[in-house]
Amino acid sequence: MDAREALNAGFAFYESGKLEEAKACWRNAWELRDRTPEAAQSAAAAAGNLGVLFEQTGNVEQAARWYQNAWELRDTTPEAAQYAAIAAYNLGLLFKQTGDVEQAACWYQNAWELRDTTPEAAQSAAIAAYNLGGLFAQTGDVEQAARWYQNAWELRDKTPKAAQSAARAAFNLGALFAQTGNVEQAARWYQNAWELRDRAPEAAQYATAAAYNLGVLFEQTGNVEQAARWYQNAWELRDTTPEA
Repeated sequence: MDAREALNAGFAFYESGKLEEAKACWRNAWELRDRTPEAAQSAAAAAGNLGVLFEQTGNVEQAARWYQNAWELRDTTPEAAQYAAIAAYNLGLLFKQTGDVEQAACWYQNAWELRDTTPEAAQSAAIAAYNLGGLFAQTGDVEQAARWYQNAWELRDKTPKAAQSAARAAFNLGALFAQTGNVEQAARWYQNAWELRDRAPEAAQYATAAAYNLGVLFEQTGNVEQAARWYQNAWELRDTTPEA
């Protein structure tokens, strides 16, 4: 059985609820990582899957180990880099959940570094950049928060999920600038969020909220015509998501 076959066999066992057999197959795929670039690619996917499986069963230590194994193969093929980016993002989430913000930020940045390898890696990088923006916003570092939200915005054209993260980032940038009294920049970023309304359901959700906030901004500055326009824009998206 080669690495690809072991990877696929692991999927089959996982889907049928045979988790120990899935683990064994994915470990076998990992052991074959040095055979060929294609084997390394399958091994990276298998390592990432093992990370997810251990995380689902509450074994954080083993989850982190296998995500890091996937990361180690990032330079073997573009597809391996894609799996490494996902693993780095998952490590960021894992460390954030355990309260290690410094390590979370480190792994989110690692995911960002692989943004140019494949569209799917860019998607993970966009989500990681958005999460980094959130981390910095929580610590009061507005400059770094804005930087990372803007990084997420840069990847808006890569995939629908990247556009979704970009819409969230644009909305948060709008809110960030509104809180600091920069109405012009707040309006700009809310409008950017609005521009992504057709990319994905969640993008429409944030576009709706951005349009409403634009209405509020214009109403507060006495521009009744623009306020009415943006409230109407928000109303137009009422059927796009339950949240809208």
